[in-house]
Amino acid sequence: YAVECAGETQGLMLVTSAAFARLESQRGREIVGIELIATAPWNRPRLVKKDARYKGVGRVLVAEAVNLSHQLEFNGRIGLHSLPQSHSWYRDIAKFTDWGYDGEKRMQYFEFTEAQAAACRRISDWFEAVHHVPKIHVQDQIAGHHRHSDLSNQRSDPGPLFNLEDWVL
Repeated sequence: YAVECAGETQGLMLVTSAAFARLESQRGREIVGIELIATAPWNRPRLVKKDARYKGVGRVLVAEAVNLSHQLEFNGRIGLHSLPQSHSWYRDIAKFTDWGYDGEKRMQYFEFTEAQAAACRRISDWFEAVHHVPKIHVQDQIAGHHRHSDLSNQRSDPGPLFNLEDWVL
């Protein structure tokens, strides 16, 4: 998946549907595994001295992984390994469950359970009700971002713009 805006790639995500949950409550069940997720450096406040160009790119990508998990009938379950600088974001902001250190990958592992995905869906429902944006567009039109698969390069408008600085999955 790619998030594109202003003719540039703002974020990328590589996923697999051949992953299985590790948390005891869902162990062995299928999940969408996020193999790679990255936001362009100019969108990361820690890396740029001035304001980031686009906020929420990572959130859009994580939400898209949850959507894919629902489409595959995995009930929103997703998992990923995190770089150290992102641990607090996944644990404290996005509210992933911290499974612990994965010695094989030498990274911290996080999962999003069905209950956490249901909470994400409730936020999506609220967003649809308040802003009148159909669910099929909630994740691909946040802050002017589009999924590459939606042929954003063929659109003449950037889509509805929303300030989601405080939006939490």
